[in-house]
Amino acid sequence: MPDTVRTPKWRYTCWFGVRDIGGDQIAIETDHILGRELYDHRLDSGGASFDRDGEHINLVEEVAYESIVERHHALVLGYIRLPTVAATATADARSSQLKTEDMEAHLFSSHDRTAAVLECQPEIDGSFGPTYHVVNNVTRLPSGELKRQPLNDANAIFEYKGIYHAMNQAGGGNWTHAISDDLVRWFHVKEALSVGTQLANRTISQKWGPHDIGPCDGTVSFPEGQPGPIIMYMPDCDDGLDPSHPKKGDDTPRIAISRPADPESPFLLDWLTDKSDILVFDHGPPCSFPGRVWKSKAGEYYNMICAYNAGNVWARYTSSDPALLHWRIADKQFTEPISAGNGLNGPLFHPIPNAAPGGPDHMINADTGDSFYLGVYNYTTEKLNITSRRQTIDSSSFFQFGAVGTASDGRLLTTDWLGMYKYPVNALSSIRELTYDRAVGQLVSRPVAEYASLRTATFVENAHSALPPHTMMTLPVPPGAGGTIDMLVSFDIASVRAANASDFGVAVRAQPNTARGADLAVYFNAIESASDGTKTIRWNVTTAGQVPRGVSAPRVSAFKLPNGETTLDVRILVDRPIVEVFVQGGRGTFSWAQDNFMPNRTAVHLFNAGSANVVARNVSVYGMACGWRPDKPKPKPQ
Repeated sequence: MPDTVRTPKWRYTCWFGVRDIGGDQIAIETDHILGRELYDHRLDSGGASFDRDGEHINLVEEVAYESIVERHHALVLGYIRLPTVAATATADARSSQLKTEDMEAHLFSSHDRTAAVLECQPEIDGSFGPTYHVVNNVTRLPSGELKRQPLNDANAIFEYKGIYHAMNQAGGGNWTHAISDDLVRWFHVKEALSVGTQLANRTISQKWGPHDIGPCDGTVSFPEGQPGPIIMYMPDCDDGLDPSHPKKGDDTPRIAISRPADPESPFLLDWLTDKSDILVFDHGPPCSFPGRVWKSKAGEYYNMICAYNAGNVWARYTSSDPALLHWRIADKQFTEPISAGNGLNGPLFHPIPNAAPGGPDHMINADTGDSFYLGVYNYTTEKLNITSRRQTIDSSSFFQFGAVGTASDGRLLTTDWLGMYKYPVNALSSIRELTYDRAVGQLVSRPVAEYASLRTATFVENAHSALPPHTMMTLPVPPGAGGTIDMLVSFDIASVRAANASDFGVAVRAQPNTARGADLAVYFNAIESASDGTKTIRWNVTTAGQVPRGVSAPRVSAFKLPNGETTLDVRILVDRPIVEVFVQGGRGTFSWAQDNFMPNRTAVHLFNAGSANVVARNVSVYGMACGWRPDKPKPKPQ
């Protein structure tokens, strides 16, 4: 029998001389990192299994699984340090040595268990990373150094049976999976897809091809009539489909389907993968970058939007196969009159939340997730008639490769990758709600309301202050605390003459005594009034430091203020290297992720460089807690 250390929340079990622990529990070799570091001795065989709050995580000896092993090993060592155990000791002697009661007391002696969560640590990879944005797995190396795994495209954000899920690519080759019960406090679980999980589950015996780095782009769908959610994904990044295919190298048109092993579980921990689950495209070329799958209202079949023959046009494919394995081309161009599509990201096609009667009712991304076209979807012809210009939900070139999904309360959620390849700051954006602002006929994105629950300190709340011309007001934020804040202010412009209203705004991550040179400042440059009472607001964002290579200089779009609106409402989320700006409920939005955060540059200033008095109302600044939890969440009541 295994020796077991039991605590109120944790069970850590060590096996000696065991290779296979029955069922799908696979022992780990003791010459693996976990066995070496925990036991400080060598055996011919041995293993470990980890169980937290009923979640069983299999640790296997495949190289592809080392990151998971290191992570959970680090989680254990973050709470306890097992003593050296002699290999020849009897089971009773070993149990005595482990001193269960002492370890439990040490484990729960901390008043704040989140302090031991690796994602919450103040410094990772030698720099200050975000703490309440979704990042990839963090592991502790044998040296004690913390290492954050790379992150890129967002693949999924959705709610299922009371649990929220965020899935993203981890530098290519796997889908990292985090879960939450409130959209703002996350917990990493095992990868949803990877070459390692395919090998570990023994569903394949080798990689898909010689250059295969694993699953990359894809989408989670909830098709009517299916037993649970499905993932349509590209299983073999960087592996060519055919030497004769016009698009060689990566992102070739091969798609696979994966289903959860237990669709009744809200956690969706295990996803089944097999080479037999590669889609077959009958009577026409295949596609890449699959979008969501939905049941047609025009016939007994399913629809899927994807990139026709790995090109830049989104086409509609159909399937009458209950297993969703056989597909055929139905329409080479899904949208009209504009031919929407791209060869870098899947289609994000969804009904528009809060759509105005008689107006556009569906949306589809115009690029990789920072802008959308709006239009009317015809359920008979199954085409999307685009009726709007491109509508931008974030003006930053950092905000890209996004995902869109639904919550049970009807909200449409989105998150995008903030960063770029080989860039030190890589995280997902704040989880946002997408909705239609009927007052101005615009699609907007704004942080979900749940972020207010992360507010852990109040530095100033609902304050009012006049800003005379050429003045600056420093808000009472303690030194260093301005690195993780939620800041709100409403500028009253009812009595401001448009000709005089210029260059007022907010500076964050600034030096204590000046707004000049702030890491990010929001300026309102001009207010232009029309005869019907509406106003056009022109604004700008400035950033300090060198603009990273491949990133465009900040540039934002003007937006409308309907007659009767008399304030400019600004909300800024600062999470150390990440700053996200939302103006007027998301009509203007800008995100920035620059690796130049310094704890001694965290002041927050309001300023007015213009010639008219400006009043700042409802000024509030809150300190933000870490967005990671130490234990698996419980499903929300349904």
